Amino acid sequence: MKLTAQMPPVGAKDSQTVRLQIRKNRSRWQTIAEEKIHEEARTASFRIEKWNDKADVPYRLAYTMISADLKKQEHHWTGTVRRDPVDQPILTVADVSCNIHAAFPNTLYVENMSKLNPDLLAFVGDQFYESTGGYGIQRGPLDVAILDYLRKWYMHGWTWREITRDRPSLSLPDDHDVYQGNVWGESGAARHGTQEMGGYDMHPTWVNVVHRTQTAHHPDAYDPRPIKQNISVYYGPMTYGRVSFAVIADRMFKSGPEGKVPPTGDRGDHVINPNFNPKTADLPGLELLGERQMKFLREWASDWHGADMKAVISQTIFSAMATTHGAIRERLRADYDANGWPQTPRNDALREIRKAFAVHIAGDQHLPAVVHYGVDEHGDAGVAFAGPAVNVGYPRWWEPTEPGKNRPEGAPDNTGEFIDNFGNPLTVLAVASGAVEPRKPVLEAMQDKASGIGLVRFDKRNRKIIIECWPFLADPLRPGTQFPGWPVTINILDNYGRKAAAHLPTLKVKGVENPVVQVTEEQTGDVLYALRIASQSFQPHVFAPGKYTIKISEPETGRQKEVKGVEAHAENHQILQVVV
Repeated sequence: MKLTAQMPPVGAKDSQTVRLQIRKNRSRWQTIAEEKIHEEARTASFRIEKWNDKADVPYRLAYTMISADLKKQEHHWTGTVRRDPVDQPILTVADVSCNIHAAFPNTLYVENMSKLNPDLLAFVGDQFYESTGGYGIQRGPLDVAILDYLRKWYMHGWTWREITRDRPSLSLPDDHDVYQGNVWGESGAARHGTQEMGGYDMHPTWVNVVHRTQTAHHPDAYDPRPIKQNISVYYGPMTYGRVSFAVIADRMFKSGPEGKVPPTGDRGDHVINPNFNPKTADLPGLELLGERQMKFLREWASDWHGADMKAVISQTIFSAMATTHGAIRERLRADYDANGWPQTPRNDALREIRKAFAVHIAGDQHLPAVVHYGVDEHGDAGVAFAGPAVNVGYPRWWEPTEPGKNRPEGAPDNTGEFIDNFGNPLTVLAVASGAVEPRKPVLEAMQDKASGIGLVRFDKRNRKIIIECWPFLADPLRPGTQFPGWPVTINILDNYGRKAAAHLPTLKVKGVENPVVQVTEEQTGDVLYALRIASQSFQPHVFAPGKYTIKISEPETGRQKEVKGVEAHAENHQILQVVV
């Protein structure tokens, strides 16, 4: 179990440690750990090995305040470490991002989120903006810049502390968290020109403070080696409630466009030329996630230990969806901040993610939407949810010039199949653009600009994912209050929507319940996919005739059975009995 206590700045003569205490069976509080407050981040981070995750455990953080007359007074912050809800049929994840704090402290919003009682909070970026709290930002000197960051970060904590005190949360820094309008991290490089050339503006020690305050409580990074400038990383796996999450940083390794792609004019990230050919920007050597994170995704996709379903959590979706940007409503031909670019590494990432039948949870867009990714054709990869902003500042709209193709009868014209600005197949399942002229009062403005609440429910028993989305002022417990088009329900198999060309025999499995099925193409040695089925019977589908290896396993016990040389046919009525 990992827990981070965020402290205020304390003086040299103040107490320098925080104690973690727990109470079992209404006994007295017992101190189980004491940690020093980090000099720069002002955090005390705890790591408790062999934690009992089968029961709710009350905890409190204890700090001894020493006053000027040397009197000591104990201060406490209490909460509960919830048990791992492995037996809970549905796991709920709140998708939270983009809070400009226009409605700080967002009392109504937090009350509505509390009504939904999510099991996990996923803060997927822009926990604040440069304007949060007023007075702009201070980039230096370093110690002052860190204090400036903390005052904004504290506003995030103030907003959410009553919920985060008793349930797990993830926090992924995005561009505004590191004081940049956009960030192309270039594997941790320092900025060496315009923002669009890539790199980090702020001192690497300052960036590491951001990472420490927001991610120190995350599960251990898959590969903790720092990147350029000794900047820390946080990508890696997390399993909770029998859902396996891949936490990735989709800005940290991304290439900056300027100087690499064809010149764009005044801004290196905005393309306004109507004759722009997106293929000219799909160049060799460009990065999106970087090889280290790709290696992690490849391994994670096949690792189903303790998991029934899978999801990827990152800052933004892998499509270029918004068409119209900003208060001046500028219509862009392309925006290199979008993760529909660079196309080749974007496609490589989606090919790995779909092997796990994983849904993608993200934010960033200020444009709530559910989209079905395409790599080679529409819908052949996974589904993604760009959750709504908490408080929208910079508005974006989805205003396609032609109606979507192959949309369900009666569906809005802005849904269906499209090609995004970088040439990627895009299927819009639901979308909510904000008003062109929002009302002036703060709460009404947030409502009109499509701020809102996003929630993802993982129905583990039925292997379904329900994506829900409410406007800012809606009561989420009242029926019929979600944005038009929501909720969106998908089957886990929709997350690898590539059309089957053939099938293997129907598996009838004995010896283990709900096994993991992995299919490998023997000619290439490539793993096609792996998933945990919700029964003892499953007919694997494949994408070409040929011979395949099927592995049926129970990862928790190590029991497995491998069957080689299994032939696929367009119509396959065979039954394969497997005893594990």
